Amino acid sequence: MTYPLIRKATPHDYEAIWSIWMQDHVIQWMSFTKQGKEEFKAHYERMSQASDIYVLVDTVEGKEKVMAVRRIKFGQGPHRHTAEYCSMGVDKDSQGKGYAKLFYAEFLNIVKEKGCIKRIQLTQSGGNFNAFHLADKTFSQEAIFPDWLARKSNGGHFYLIERYVYQLIDENLAKQAPGIPSLQFDEQPPLLQGKDLYPVSIQRNQNQFTACVDNAPVLTVDFDPDDSVIRHIGFLSIQLPTSNDEAAAAAALRSILAALLQEGRVKKLELFTESPAVAKLCQAAGFYVRGEKIASYFDEQSQTYKNELGLEYSFMRIDDARDLIVARIADPVKRNDIDKMLLGCQSLIQELAKKEGYDALGVCYLENMVYQAVRDGLEAQKLISLTDRRWLPLVSKMPVAFKEELFALVKAMQPSSLTFFQPAPVISTTVTATAPINSME
Repeated sequence: MTYPLIRKATPHDYEAIWSIWMQDHVIQWMSFTKQGKEEFKAHYERMSQASDIYVLVDTVEGKEKVMAVRRIKFGQGPHRHTAEYCSMGVDKDSQGKGYAKLFYAEFLNIVKEKGCIKRIQLTQSGGNFNAFHLADKTFSQEAIFPDWLARKSNGGHFYLIERYVYQLIDENLAKQAPGIPSLQFDEQPPLLQGKDLYPVSIQRNQNQFTACVDNAPVLTVDFDPDDSVIRHIGFLSIQLPTSNDEAAAAAALRSILAALLQEGRVKKLELFTESPAVAKLCQAAGFYVRGEKIASYFDEQSQTYKNELGLEYSFMRIDDARDLIVARIADPVKRNDIDKMLLGCQSLIQELAKKEGYDALGVCYLENMVYQAVRDGLEAQKLISLTDRRWLPLVSKMPVAFKEELFALVKAMQPSSLTFFQPAPVISTTVTATAPINSME
């Protein structure tokens, strides 16, 4: 037998797998929390049922030892042509020996042998630069979501980005992919006042919202709040009836967003959609585009592959921005100056709300724009900040006083950066399987 080798995990491997995943250099990137060996077993069983777990085995003094572990999760339904790599972990004493690279090579063989897989995908958190470097050799970046894994520093908090990368391993699909219509859009400001233009009734059954007009459904939204390490995030699924009443659906979605804001369980919402109608609805509601999964959805009815648009609606506010600068701005003078400006923005927004009749959701939207300006003003690309500042083109459409305050804040964050005020870069919608990642720059 030739070592090292990769094989499916057996029950006898559990202790070694648990030990690797719980090591500090590994657990910081995982979707589960650090747990004891017995406590973790239930979660491990669920992962075993939902994915295939593999271990890399090598020899130490003639004895076999599990050196690394990784999972493959195969998609279902419209995603059955996809495979996702998850939960990579290498033992702390076995790093730098090429085991992670070997996993990539062997997993590609495993996926190809399955026969039906055309697309491989995975996600990586900001700051995991070694993982970025390895994936960038064969994978292409397709989306970046901000404000994922939470971190503490200097008495404050910040959140790492989460990037999505993919590889098309089917030659025909790789050729088709550039021609698949993109769903990406230019963001637009939403309504900042609640207007009861439609008699929409909304019923909630646990985490499903159903909106009706005259007893006819106009919108269904499923809300799935995370219960592990990203509990501040809720994931949405939006369904529209065939006879889509755009105005009623827009009013209903705004009411649902307002309800989730008031509930206060999560700080942001995310979804992926292949539906042009849902994308248009989210554009009107004030969602931000965070990328697009390429050829990730197979439509049975039309027998075609579609892209899935990645969207975000954030409830991060000025208080979150104040917490962020505590964590990330070391200069106490600059930090104090920025904090005063944030309080000024907060007061201005409250004044505008009284004057213009903005409701809680409208106030939150403006405060979130301030938060994004602070987050993306930090010199922390590939970690916290986004280079694609999609909030920036919207500033000119805001009230003059707010626009002036926000630009003053941005200048204070980056006084030497004149290019900050350039329009957000245009995202290419022509993506190929072999296109290199530009490392989020």
